[in-house]
Amino acid sequence: MGDVLPLACYPVSVTEANRIWQTGNIIDSELPTLAFQVAYTVFVACLFFLLFKPFHQSRLITYVFAGFLLTPPLLRRFEFLFALVYPITGIMNVEVISNFGLIYYAFLNGLEMNLDTILKAKKEATSIAAAGIIFPMIAGSGLYALHRRFYINNIFKLEEVSTHVYLIWSLVLSVTGFPNLVEILSDLKLHYTGLGKVALTAAMIIDTYNWILFTLLIPFSTYSSNAIYSVLSTIMFVIVCIVLVRPIITKFVERKTEENELDEYQLLFVVMGLLLCSYVTDIIGTHGIVGAFVYGLILPRGRFADSVMAVSDDFGTGFLASIYFSGTGMRFLISSVFSHANWKLTFLVVILLCVTKILGTLFVTSLFGRPAKDGFAIGLLLNTKGALALILLSIAWDKMYTQFISG
Repeated sequence: MGDVLPLACYPVSVTEANRIWQTGNIIDSELPTLAFQVAYTVFVACLFFLLFKPFHQSRLITYVFAGFLLTPPLLRRFEFLFALVYPITGIMNVEVISNFGLIYYAFLNGLEMNLDTILKAKKEATSIAAAGIIFPMIAGSGLYALHRRFYINNIFKLEEVSTHVYLIWSLVLSVTGFPNLVEILSDLKLHYTGLGKVALTAAMIIDTYNWILFTLLIPFSTYSSNAIYSVLSTIMFVIVCIVLVRPIITKFVERKTEENELDEYQLLFVVMGLLLCSYVTDIIGTHGIVGAFVYGLILPRGRFADSVMAVSDDFGTGFLASIYFSGTGMRFLISSVFSHANWKLTFLVVILLCVTKILGTLFVTSLFGRPAKDGFAIGLLLNTKGALALILLSIAWDKMYTQFISG
């Protein structure tokens, strides 16, 4: 178990029990470490961004690689270096900032999507999206059963078989990262081509479907006994946001936008609404990112959305979210892949999982008379993964690791 990250338990002394901040001056004790961690992640991510630029990779990948450098097989061997970047006493602060960054990333994800485009999508894009969902989910269950059948490892135990495991596995395979696909197509100058528009619309439909399944799945995999109440409460929350809150916000924002009265101070209320929606969905047992995503969906588009994106994209995605995704990279241990006898079968499963979405896209595009190369290209694009896939894998990992520790 040498490659498993240790649990962080450390004493915290309460210096002033009658005040909000009970651990002394956090500006002197906590802020320098947190600032150094953010600076390290952003700096290393920028270096990887320059290296991956010819391959048109998104910023998310560079953040993951920044965390991957600190895994046990690499720089983690130098304990003093790992302790300098991520000391045990600073892990709690990183967790708080990373979760806030994740919430803001989900909000920007919802802000980029357009419900009108989804509802008015053409038959071809809708059919491609359906194939990109159905084929991977059906094939994923069978390949997961095959993987369990031949998995031999005495160090890293597999999770217990349940319906939740199959659902999470299938959902991760069907996910398409819409924001990352937008970034890739923009870099390739394919954003406004016929192929790019079809791929974007299909990815938007798939992403919306995945968010719906995510909302329904997480309560059942986390709070199995009271999951139905969490799901019903979340559905009511979404209905209230769309039917009651959206018209009020749209009317207010459009009036302020027309009068050019929106500034950075008034945009602060946008962040307050984001935190409120995230807090509500977290309380009712779904996940904070669900409320953030829904909040982004109900906000009006046009000049207001462009202003919010311009003001906060670099801060939210470039600084806050970088901590979360680099932490995800720290969990990726190559040694665990090669530590069992049938690792070649694992690679075969990964390849087949990508092929299923390509084959489904080729089948649909051939029915609409598109060339095979267009169908193959769209299938490759729809294999783009994003934040939701990493979130699902992190939740699954946490659930499995908790069961392992308690067992």
